[in-house]
Amino acid sequence: MYSLGWIGLVLASLWISVIAFVWAARSGQFSDQSRARYLALGEDISPTAPAAATRRRPESYALLAVTLLGAAAMIVVIGLSLLAAKGTG
Repeated sequence: MYSLGWIGLVLASLWISVIAFVWAARSGQFSDQSRARYLALGEDISPTAPAAATRRRPESYALLAVTLLGAAAMIVVIGLSLLAAKGTG
C-alpha cells in the first residue's frame, strides 16, 4: 500500500513532464537549434531582447496551472503516504 502512493507520484510527475514538453514544442521553444549550439562558445552572442509585453501570454497561465497541478499532486501523494504509514505504525 505504501508503494502505491509513490507510484502515483511518479505517474503524476511523468504526465506533467510530458505536458510541459508538448507545450514547449508547440510554442516554438526548440525552433532555433542552429543558433543554440554556439551560445556556449562565445560571449559576444547576445540574445535578442523581446519587446515588453503589456499582458501575460496564455502560455504563462498554462505553465502556472501545470506547476500548481504538480505541486498539488505531490502534496496529496505525500499526505496519503504519511497517513498510510501512521496507520501501520
